[in-house]
Amino acid sequence: MITNVMSPIVSYQYPNDFSSQALINGGISSPIVSYQYFEWPGDDVLELLSSPRVSYFYQIGSEPLPLVLHGRVTDTVGVGISGAAISATVGLTPAAQTTTDASGNYALPSLGAGVYALAASAPGHAKSGRALTLSAATANQDFQLTPLSAAPTTQQTSREPPTAFTQPPVGPLGSTLLVFDVDGSAFVPITADNAPQPDRMTIVMTHGWNSNPGKWAAGMAAQMHAQGVTPAIANIVAWDWRYDAAGPYPPEGRTLDEGKALGTALQAEAVLGPGYAQPIHFIGHSLGTLVNAAAANYLHGDRTAHEDVSPTQWRNLPMHMTLLDEAEAAFVFSGVEWFFDSLTLALVDAGVPLARPPSSTSRGYKSPIPIHASWIDNYVSLYGYWHSEAVNAVLNNARLYTANLHSYPMQWYGMSITNPSDANNPFGFQKSFEYAKLIGAPASFPPSATGFPLGVNYGQVSLSDQLALEQTFSLAQSFGIAASAVVQGSASAVQVVGNVVVGIEQSAQRAGAMIGQGFDYVGNVAAQGGQALLNLFDSAVMRLTLTTGPASSSPEFGPLAKSLQDIGGVTNTRAMAWLPIQFPANANAMAFDFTVAGDPVDDVLVCGIGTNNLFSLEAKYVPTNTISASRLIDVSAWAGTTNELFFGFMGGTSTNATLQIENIRFYSVATPRLEIARNGSATLLSWPSTAGGYFVETTPTLTSPTWEAMTNPPAISADRYVLTNSWSEPSRFFRLRAR
Repeated sequence: MITNVMSPIVSYQYPNDFSSQALINGGISSPIVSYQYFEWPGDDVLELLSSPRVSYFYQIGSEPLPLVLHGRVTDTVGVGISGAAISATVGLTPAAQTTTDASGNYALPSLGAGVYALAASAPGHAKSGRALTLSAATANQDFQLTPLSAAPTTQQTSREPPTAFTQPPVGPLGSTLLVFDVDGSAFVPITADNAPQPDRMTIVMTHGWNSNPGKWAAGMAAQMHAQGVTPAIANIVAWDWRYDAAGPYPPEGRTLDEGKALGTALQAEAVLGPGYAQPIHFIGHSLGTLVNAAAANYLHGDRTAHEDVSPTQWRNLPMHMTLLDEAEAAFVFSGVEWFFDSLTLALVDAGVPLARPPSSTSRGYKSPIPIHASWIDNYVSLYGYWHSEAVNAVLNNARLYTANLHSYPMQWYGMSITNPSDANNPFGFQKSFEYAKLIGAPASFPPSATGFPLGVNYGQVSLSDQLALEQTFSLAQSFGIAASAVVQGSASAVQVVGNVVVGIEQSAQRAGAMIGQGFDYVGNVAAQGGQALLNLFDSAVMRLTLTTGPASSSPEFGPLAKSLQDIGGVTNTRAMAWLPIQFPANANAMAFDFTVAGDPVDDVLVCGIGTNNLFSLEAKYVPTNTISASRLIDVSAWAGTTNELFFGFMGGTSTNATLQIENIRFYSVATPRLEIARNGSATLLSWPSTAGGYFVETTPTLTSPTWEAMTNPPAISADRYVLTNSWSEPSRFFRLRAR
């Protein structure tokens, strides 16, 4: 019987003798075309792995014979685990499975050489998985499974959360739509005599966190006006949401309501009207990109979660989205802005943007990508993801031109406005509805997918021409394995109000996506003639399940709850939990995953520490039954201390909604390593270009040292900062210091 025949350069034609030795045990193989037989050999013979170009499923591998994946599964002290489940999948498709014997040994049925995702699990233990290129060298795979810790106990309490925790995200506070005045100097209120015209295209500029239209939008509008984009060509408006955009933490939870408000304002009779039919160009910076995406979805009638859609939808309206350092992955701690998302650091300086995590692809909570758009261009200097729906420009030389990296995309886009004919720049202002109209070539925009395929990356390639961009490699693979600490327990009992269940569970966070990404990554390596082994996930998580119910006047829910019911302020039973947590000494940030089920109506997901509300999100904006990830939350002030971490599902309306919190994790920013080398008489100091918030200090001695900052600027070489100096002293010492 033929069990594993693959096809090499050409296919083989065999006579009637299917008992031939050439056909036994997978004898002759060929990768290009499948087999041709003179006579039907029988169904049992056609259990083949076949060719990559035609017919059957195909695996990458260099070894022609079937291999047996085998190994041993033990606990953390080396004792074999009996009855552990072992499975091999091709991507997410099952290929083989077995269980371990009494000593923990296993052997899977024979598998063809190729790429597999391998997983081991046992009751009471954390699951472990990896992706590998199966060959003789990788056929032996041992696993060590970590026992699950005991779940913390819970204790019902009558505590009430701090007042700051009971306030849902505030809606638009004085937000208003402004129009650029006719003389091209400033954004002003819309009046009957100074209003956008519905027969012209519209440019919408939306600022970000702790900003306003005067910070950059007015300057960019003036640049467009100077190039000829006057009111006769296009309306230029700005969404001023400065009051909602203010605060010590990024108010991403407010961006969705602000987007609806922006969409409503644009449709007003005194602005563009419900029958508007001209193109719109949304230009957003940072959190403004989230506002714009929500506005685009509202106007198009695209519902991303439970939010409202426009009653007068602009269904077929062409929309261009420009993302300037979109804030999907942004956070701030210790007064310093960082790019650091829930998976790994992005190597922006090296021209490598991070691929968007799978949990964000639902286009629900905090996405800068609307469901429908005619063209999306994405510019990254500090924050932001690579997007498959956009053309991506990584402004990797930003550090050479400005100290405020987050503002550089506006500077760069402004230069593309004042110099639209730069031959080395394929994007920016010259790829917009307004420029196409300005030059009388409206059919040239959006450009064809053939000329500018979506999902590609471009990077800066010239030190003298900031606008020069060239296509670079596609993306940085990430698998969600960068977390430094996962909470598996708490310091003592968890105090709860309402229906709260606490347990230790296998991690569900992105497990399927991680397997899929890992499989693809290892497959790509194998396709290039290499072999790879990649560990995917080895963790368990503490999972909190908070469920709301009908209103209760029971004293266990506290006097405040009862008084609010009496005045109609609460119509349900809230669910809340206080977790005593030992924060790691090196913790800079924290994140968690959450899933909403049922109908949350107006309930709000709240996370806080002590009396500090650090994260509030209206649950109606969260895609149900989908794992979402919080932004990174600054916890540097609590590093090394024991404090109470609060989670609440509150707001007072839902009676059958469930909020699941899991995978609470802490992050720290790795300390960069300073390296030194000699080049003749010169001393070369270098450190990773991802560590932009550092500078070098030097001293001639460590005995009563006098550290002085080196003032000459570093150069960028590959992915490192390089500082070159010459010294006359026989010895000298150097150190990196955070700004």
